[in-house]
Amino acid sequence: MALRSTTASSNEQTLYGTHRKAVDCSGSLGSLYDGYKDQILLKVNVNSKRKRCQEHKSKHCMVINASKDQQQSILKIIGLEDELRLSLLLNLREKTGISAFLDYSYPINEYTWFFYYYSLDREEELSNDTSNIQSFDKSSKLQIVATHIITGIQTGIDVLVVLQLPSRTGTIKTIKWTAKTTTL
Repeated sequence: MALRSTTASSNEQTLYGTHRKAVDCSGSLGSLYDGYKDQILLKVNVNSKRKRCQEHKSKHCMVINASKDQQQSILKIIGLEDELRLSLLLNLREKTGISAFLDYSYPINEYTWFFYYYSLDREEELSNDTSNIQSFDKSSKLQIVATHIITGIQTGIDVLVVLQLPSRTGTIKTIKWTAKTTTL
């Protein structure tokens, strides 16, 4: 999801963009977002004339052999931002989807493998016209304090599979060889 925040300096507003991997799929284009509490505040319907849609077919796959106590760094490796990981670790956000991995209760060691697959199918974006976004912000007339407006959403698949291997050397060599030669 792409977020834009506005800051007022005299009479003009400047838009700053930031990208965030979402663990909450309830947001939509134009939704209001509170970056301090890391939550979507209000779902807003946006006129389809203000948005553009683009099809993508990009894929990414990783096979990672874990080391001890690598639970938090796996989420960093797959692209969860520092702020979002902190919110999840402090239980400010509900752990859903891929972030539920933080509740994985088995030991992570040299016998733990991670398979990560990401496929981007589509991207929707609001118009980059600053006046449209500003007028949209003013027209909402809400009593909600939001730090950002969701201006872009990327849709696809994000999968993280945890594989705990047995400690038998022969079996591990076979599985490692299979994992390295397998392509998705």
